[in-house]
Amino acid sequence: DQAAQDLFMSDRKHIQSFRLMNKVLEHGIDAEDEVPESFQQLMDEVNTEPAWLDRKQLEKGAATCRRLGSHAMAVLGDLALLGGYANTDISKPLVFTGALKGGNTFDRISETSQFWFDVTREGALQKGAKGFKSAIRVRMMHAMVRQRLLQNPKWNSELWGWPINAADSLATNVGFSMAMIYGCKWLGFYLPNKDIEAVLHLWRYIGYLMGDDDEWLPKTTEEGLQCLLLIHLSNENNPDEESKALAKDYINSFKPKSDTTNWKQYVNDYYFFMKHKAYAELLIPFDLYKKLELPSSNLTWMLVPLLEFPVLFVKDRLRTFIPSLHKKIEYEGAKAQEEVIKTRMGDRQASYIPK
Repeated sequence: DQAAQDLFMSDRKHIQSFRLMNKVLEHGIDAEDEVPESFQQLMDEVNTEPAWLDRKQLEKGAATCRRLGSHAMAVLGDLALLGGYANTDISKPLVFTGALKGGNTFDRISETSQFWFDVTREGALQKGAKGFKSAIRVRMMHAMVRQRLLQNPKWNSELWGWPINAADSLATNVGFSMAMIYGCKWLGFYLPNKDIEAVLHLWRYIGYLMGDDDEWLPKTTEEGLQCLLLIHLSNENNPDEESKALAKDYINSFKPKSDTTNWKQYVNDYYFFMKHKAYAELLIPFDLYKKLELPSSNLTWMLVPLLEFPVLFVKDRLRTFIPSLHKKIEYEGAKAQEEVIKTRMGDRQASYIPK
């Protein structure tokens, strides 16, 4: 927080602070003389690898994420993000910033997808690599938003707690790792403990880069499941009207544009819109789905993930016996994720820093 305050809350103009941070991330701390001491200390911290880090395990976790293809990215949104709106502690900062509200929803969800994509590419978390820098940018963004909200006279810390606090960050990390795994297993993917623990190792290091207390992050499948249960039980999961609006905005962000003249594109967009609704209804616990007052996808569209299940299960099980098929599935999964990012982001680049 001190690094963000010194970098972005000083007399320096916002755009100058952003350029200064990017210059350090791209060229190193010695490239700029005006770097605040607190930001120098932060960079020293992230450039020091924790003793527990296993680079091979890290790359295996990233490869597992890529193998899950576009399904992983759908689960991140339709389960981890959407289900998280039931927790008003997590959704309240989003309401205040307007980051995932109304017309901003599609762009911000796309940037979240871009971040997940950045940190799961091959070699993404090597020092100075794109994913490594993305994690630090998001860390600074969270700290800056936290400082802004605490200075906002409308923010009620006594009622809502510290914005984007350690517990919320833990829940987000577990959502991006264990909840994603849980959702993909429900869709039919075969994920043994060795794959799950590699993904957890990956996200433990991402959490370390983002300033989370890595000792609290799960290391084993059992710990991951315990964290999911603890997060569920510790939250009131009683969404207010603003949380419900965020949830509806998320679903509606996939609606096809009614003014399109390309009917094939419209049909394709409508299919994916209904598929997202079906995934959400299938994956989010029934009580949370009902509390969020989300519309039913009806039984017809629920058949889509149910019919996908045997295909995904058989294909993903066979790859464990056929090395060439394993490589092909990982390649196809990575390409599918790349297509999702191209479709959602277009020519834009995620800044991870709010205007």
